[in-house]
Amino acid sequence: MRVISCIAMEHNLWLVLLAALMCVTGCWVTIGLFDRSRKTTGVQMKGWLFLTAVAAGSSIWCTHFIAMLAYQPGAPITFDPVLIMASLVIAIAGTGLGFTLASGKSRRLAPEWGGVVVGLAISAMHYTGMMAYHVAGIVEWDGPYVVASLVISAVFSALAVGHAVRRPYRWSHYLAIGLLVLAIVGLHFTAMAAVAVTPLSFISTGTNPDILVAMAVAVAVVGLIVAATGFASYLIDERGRLESFERLQHLALNDALTGLPQPGLLQRPP
Repeated sequence: MRVISCIAMEHNLWLVLLAALMCVTGCWVTIGLFDRSRKTTGVQMKGWLFLTAVAAGSSIWCTHFIAMLAYQPGAPITFDPVLIMASLVIAIAGTGLGFTLASGKSRRLAPEWGGVVVGLAISAMHYTGMMAYHVAGIVEWDGPYVVASLVISAVFSALAVGHAVRRPYRWSHYLAIGLLVLAIVGLHFTAMAAVAVTPLSFISTGTNPDILVAMAVAVAVVGLIVAATGFASYLIDERGRLESFERLQHLALNDALTGLPQPGLLQRPP
């Protein structure tokens, strides 16, 4: 109930919906790119894992930043740009490491351990971003909620990556997307429920609320562009694979010199 009341009473719900759109889109693209990386080897696999890390880290960071801008502490706020950028680097590098570990085949629980690393990277990104979020007031943290947010992120991320790799059910791909969304959303709003801000009345300078909304929309647009770029890469590769298959099929069924069907293939069996 505390988490629900935090969302309903202390956030701009329109920006929360925008963050949810960013989160679902980013997770959908991330799981798709990770799935493609596991179907390749060598340099191609590393390239797809890099795209997976960029899509995952940027979409998670954008979701967090938009939801953070949706938070209304009742006091002026400012940001530390260095820590904001550091949180983005942590998100991309940490999720990249986690997905790389999950793609290995040397250990029985490699996918789940890789998912735990992804969850810890999400947590590190969130709390680094919160360090960059300066509120003109006294900030207090509830320890049990902080611990709960870390557990939620690690557990749901492990389940998401495990389902993406093992695919025990026909719908495991979509289940992995949903679990990753729960890991991100569960971490963020549980961690935000752990925050209590007591405004200081003698401090009145901060970022204009209209500017915060504009920043949130701009971050969402950039995040969606990054996700769309990853999806476009997936489509281009899929089209290339299909064309290669059709070319090989044509060579197998037709004469290489004339291009006509092989004579033996036209004869019906007795």
